This record gives sequence, C-alpha cells and structure tokens, in this order.
Amino acid sequence: MPTQITLIGLGRRGGSLGLALKSKSRELTITGHDREPGIARVAQARGAVDRIEWNLPRACEKADLVVLAVPIPAVRETFSAAAESFRSDCVVTSLAPLLAPPVAWAAEHLPPTVHFVAGNLAANPDALPDAKTGLDGARADLFEKGLWALAPARNCAPAAVKLVVDLAALLGAVPFFVAPDEHDGLSAGVDALPALTAVALVRAVTQMPGWRERRKMTDRDFAAVTAPADADPAGRRATLDLNRDNVLRHLDALLAELNALRAQIDSGGGGELEQLLAEAGSARAQWLNDRMRGDWRALEVPATEMPKPGDFLGNLIGFRRRSQTNEKKKGS
Repeated sequence: MPTQITLIGLGRRGGSLGLALKSKSRELTITGHDREPGIARVAQARGAVDRIEWNLPRACEKADLVVLAVPIPAVRETFSAAAESFRSDCVVTSLAPLLAPPVAWAAEHLPPTVHFVAGNLAANPDALPDAKTGLDGARADLFEKGLWALAPARNCAPAAVKLVVDLAALLGAVPFFVAPDEHDGLSAGVDALPALTAVALVRAVTQMPGWRERRKMTDRDFAAVTAPADADPAGRRATLDLNRDNVLRHLDALLAELNALRAQIDSGGGGELEQLLAEAGSARAQWLNDRMRGDWRALEVPATEMPKPGDFLGNLIGFRRRSQTNEKKKGS
C-alpha cells in the first residue's frame, strides 16, 4: 500500500506543500481536496497532488498524514465532518493563523486514536515581495528558511509530534514549539493588525471626496499596504472573533501611535516628527534584515539532524503498521 498524504485546501500553502513534497520524494501518493473543484483540478495539473477526492471524509479515510491548509473556520468544520473517517493513528496537522482554537476543537471532535498537532508557518523570506495569493502564489520553496510553529494536542503521541517536526525540517523550515495562547497573542500583531490597517486605509481613502481622481495616482506603496484587505472576509472575521482580546490590545496600540503622529503633524512637530519616522524606518530595516537572514536555529526544539525523505517515509509507514497491529488486537 503506498504511503498517502492528504492535503485539505489547495491554496498558497496547500499547493506549496504538495509541490515541495513531490520535489522531495516520488514514493508518496498525495490526495488533494478543495471546496473549489476548479482549484483542485489546477493543483493536479500543476503536479501538486496525484489525485483529487471531492468527498471530504473519503479524502481523509486512508491517509497516513492529513494537512489542513484551510481558513480557520474550515478547520473545525473538517474535524466535525471527517472525525470518524480518520484511520486509527492518523496524524493530522493544521496550517492556520491561530493555534489555540484548533487544539481545543481537536479535543472536542477527534477520537483519541487520532494525533493532532496545530501549526502555523512564517514563510520563506524570499517570498515576502511575492504578492500572489491562492494557488497562483504556490511555490515549492515556500517553506525553506521559514518558521513552523507547532502546538501538539495533549493526547498526541511523541512519535506523531516527531513526524510533524520532521516534515517541517524536510521542507527546509525551522520547527519550534510554542504555547498556543502565546502564539495567538503574537499573531494578532503580525497577521490581524496589518489586515485591519489595510481595510481601514481602503475604506478611508475610497470614501473620501475625490477618489475617482485620486485613484489614478495610486502606486506601489498603496498597493503594498492595502494588499491584506484582499482576503476571505468570512475567514478573516472568524479569526478576529476567535482572537478578540489580543486583537483589541494591538488595535489600541496602533490607534495610540496614529494619534501620536497626528498630534506631531498638527503641532508642526518638526524634528520630533522626523525622529519618529526615522525610528520606525530603522526598526523596519532591522526586522527585514533579521527576517531575510532567517537565522532562527536557536528556537528549534529539539535541535535535530535534517531528516531525509526516506526517514520521513519510514516514520509514516511505522504509524500505519502500528495502526494495523492495534486493529488486529481489537479484532482478536
């Protein structure tokens, strides 16, 4: 029986994961599922998946590893719809902007024989200038030099955790463990806040008099800053609701900074205003330098030797054999 991985969601992350895995090993059979049939067909045509399964439970039922690369509401929906379809000792992991809600939903919906590790990816810094979204933004090197945050569920077997750690490392990312609540607090500042800033900017500028003429003057800066506004509204709203307290705290900090800038401009702050602008530019330059270097090895827990495709396949096969042994014991 071939080793099977199922990818649920074939957008930028799911498509990239499929392309990366196929570049590492031809011994894997990758099944893809997406709510949009057209996207699934394109993903198959581009070589990200070997086969397509339109039925969600059937897509999961024979998989050794299932990766959920879907908006946060769809993680819970998948658990609810496919909970009884995951085979015993299946390993399930997510790639979502939040970690705490998926861990809680796994405890609520998944049987104890299924191992879950919540995850989130900070992608390859080389992909930062790439404005493409969805499957059009998929690239086989998206995980290289990235950070893969991991939060195992309480009942997750150590061998299952290692499998996901090895998956991240195999694709060139640095895997590290983080408390779900801590991760989600950080996510509010670097995921939710840019999106809200983009939405506010688009609404403010497009609703002001003169937009019909002003829009002709828009350039790269406006396009770059407003890019996060072009996202799934339902998924974004759900993420904001689930992380409300952290989002409000960061939003208050942003409003305070905007008010400080307004006060400086209103008073003709001169040198003080220039100092604020210079400090922000310096902080951004330092962040971008650190991000492009991607030297995060000190975060890795545990520090492991880079796995080979054969090692990863061996772990998957080991899980399948253990599952078959357990099922035989139950039947005897």
